[in-house]
Amino acid sequence: MLKSGWTLGSLLLCGSASAMTSLGTTAVARWDGHVVERGEAIVGLSQPAQKAIETWRTFAKNRGYRVDLDETQSVLVVSDAERFRHFSASATVVERVLHELERFGAPDEVPIVVLRASNEDHLNTAVRAAEALGFAAHLVAYVEDAPRTERRAVDARLAEAIVHLQLELEEPHLSAWMADGLASCIAEETTGRALVDGETRTLRSVQSEVARAESDLGENYVSLYEISGVRLEAPAEPLESHAMAVMAFLWRYHGPALPRIVTELGRRTPMAGRSKYREEERSLERHLGPMALDELSEALREGHTYRP
Repeated sequence: MLKSGWTLGSLLLCGSASAMTSLGTTAVARWDGHVVERGEAIVGLSQPAQKAIETWRTFAKNRGYRVDLDETQSVLVVSDAERFRHFSASATVVERVLHELERFGAPDEVPIVVLRASNEDHLNTAVRAAEALGFAAHLVAYVEDAPRTERRAVDARLAEAIVHLQLELEEPHLSAWMADGLASCIAEETTGRALVDGETRTLRSVQSEVARAESDLGENYVSLYEISGVRLEAPAEPLESHAMAVMAFLWRYHGPALPRIVTELGRRTPMAGRSKYREEERSLERHLGPMALDELSEALREGHTYRP
């Protein structure tokens, strides 16, 4: 699950002289091999993408950040220029994540923005400006403070940030546990690791953990109510390992139905007086059959050894 993040609107960030760093004058914006100068018209660069670049240019310059737009113009990544001297590794993550998200619909014309802030001050500046200006949600921001050797954690966090924001924009009513589980699955699929309870994990290790927990419980079928976290002390958080295991089961064994389930639950306003987990159970049964919950429970108990 992505921690320490805010989902905000695109914003015009001027920054301040006091925020200037030694790298401030070297920060540049790039797209598809081009250095994008201020006000420069580049063939193929859309107006929304150009606007997004200009929105972040001054903020980046004043703090020694770089601005990188992916080749498809769907994701703008703002990062510390000293730490992320080369965008190629991040670009590969973005490309793979966007490919996996294709089954859930096309991205919006306006690029989403991922701000990998180097400290809380930079993050808070962006957050305060966005909140003051009241812009719609096209930004996810977090402090990227993992050690430089933790490349897997950095890549997994970037992947999950993109998935979370895209789901929030396109599937606003999707439960937090389903969004978290799907983000973890796509991160693991594209980077080899997922962030689960603040740790980098493989799917196999998560499945083993969940299998032990489910075997100890001995219930007839999995409880989506429990996974959603509603019984935990406030503030409620989903059971991240279980969420990933459930979505991984759907991803692997019911791939064609998964986008329909996500869309159905994510775009339909929940009915008044009806528990969300009941809607989720009914959706699984509609798309997978009346034995869906039994099959899911068996898969969770058996972990990576499960075969339908």
